[in-house]
Amino acid sequence: HDKYMPVEWQIYYAVGRSWSNQVNFLPKSTGGNLLLKLLEKAKTDYARNYILNDLYHRWIPVAENEVAKIMEDPNEDIITRTTAAKNLIVNGKSNYQERFLSFASSGNFNNQQRWFDVLTDVRNKKKTGIDPRVIKLGFELIKKERESNPNNNIAGYFLAITTGSYINMNFQPDQKEPQYQGQHGLTDKFFSDTVDNALMWWAINKEVTEKELLIKYDVKN
Repeated sequence: HDKYMPVEWQIYYAVGRSWSNQVNFLPKSTGGNLLLKLLEKAKTDYARNYILNDLYHRWIPVAENEVAKIMEDPNEDIITRTTAAKNLIVNGKSNYQERFLSFASSGNFNNQQRWFDVLTDVRNKKKTGIDPRVIKLGFELIKKERESNPNNNIAGYFLAITTGSYINMNFQPDQKEPQYQGQHGLTDKFFSDTVDNALMWWAINKEVTEKELLIKYDVKN
């Protein structure tokens, strides 16, 4: 059915399949050398992102500096930067937690949320443990999204799910309850109550978390 799709999509899909097919022929142990050279010469965000995704599976230690440089570049596309970051979480030798936190603490909301996704990535959590600074950031982002979208009952929901997963909590109410059953699926109340539950947890535990921040990191309110 590909021939019925828009021409632009057909070109995009064909190029992607061709690239993937060629990469599959690269040896796992040495293919990273070629990918690194291509990464250094790549001219577009799209190209760098593609190469980074494949370098993940054909990693070579000497790639770390180049990948870190891409992650650090504020002029780089945010998706490419966070792809580089996730590469470094799994394959890098250095600890980049402080850099991730720095990036997540500023910029527009979309960028903050993307860096928060990096910080809460299960592979990063496995390396760093549960970081109270990440917890605090999560709830700050939930509040920010809700306050920015007061008429959107779903605002903050996905952040509440991500934050809850990070701290091993489930803020979702029982979706089988009648009040959450709508004609076409779950009601908006299910999503807003999830956010309410998350913010209620934070109201109860905020002081404990901030004390931990002060003790571990000398971070004050």
